Amino acid sequence: MRQLDGRGEAGGRELRRALRGGVCAAGSARQSLRAGPPRPGLGWRGPQGEPRAKLHAVVGELIDAARTGGTVRPDVTAADVNMVVCGLAAVIRHSAGDWRRFTEIALSGLRP
Repeated sequence: MRQLDGRGEAGGRELRRALRGGVCAAGSARQSLRAGPPRPGLGWRGPQGEPRAKLHAVVGELIDAARTGGTVRPDVTAADVNMVVCGLAAVIRHSAGDWRRFTEIALSGLRP
């Protein structure tokens, strides 16, 4: 993973783009699973074991840099990002609205 530096306005924008890009990629992937007839896998819980640990470590690094740079609230954790992604999956799974709008609203709640 490329080192992200959350300091300064440019670094903050880069971190916000990285976070939004990751969450939107998860939304796009989840939406593509809903296309077509129902099939096993829609209940997929994500990576498990070592891949899950690596994913959480990367998200944790991203959030740490964002906290240091002041681009997210000081109390935001990697677990909060996981909750946003889980909420996003629920919005898509239940066709509860525009998942992109949900993403923007949820991510705005992480900002200081």
